[in-house]
Amino acid sequence: MNEWSMLSSMVPEMGLTSEGFGQLLFRFARVKLQALSLARSPWIVA
Repeated sequence: MNEWSMLSSMVPEMGLTSEGFGQLLFRFARVKLQALSLARSPWIVA
């Protein structure tokens, strides 16, 4: 279950341009960073 291969396989189906793919990667990375910061925080945000 590799996330990068999953993302790259999504690109042709969605018909994304290279710019759209960059935006998708940026959004994906930002969500990952938010999840990491929430996991590291000592309190749970409901």
